[in-house]
Amino acid sequence: MKTAKVTPATAMTSQTPAEFVRWISTTFTKWTKANCGESWIDRGGDKLLTLDDGRFHARACANRSHGYLYLGAWMDAET
Repeated sequence: MKTAKVTPATAMTSQTPAEFVRWISTTFTKWTKANCGESWIDRGGDKLLTLDDGRFHARACANRSHGYLYLGAWMDAET
């Protein structure tokens, strides 16, 4: 799979909550490695993989791109 360059618009900043940074560095990274390898993702498919972990969420999909993997992650606001 091709890798995307992280740009300032998509990178985490000093304003990013520490608990989200920890989640990305641990749970999200493990989930991505376990579920988003070339053997698990149909590069021409559009299956959406989801991870919902309390306030933290992630999505992954190849979007029929034949080589790109689109990832998104976010944290819900505190209530």
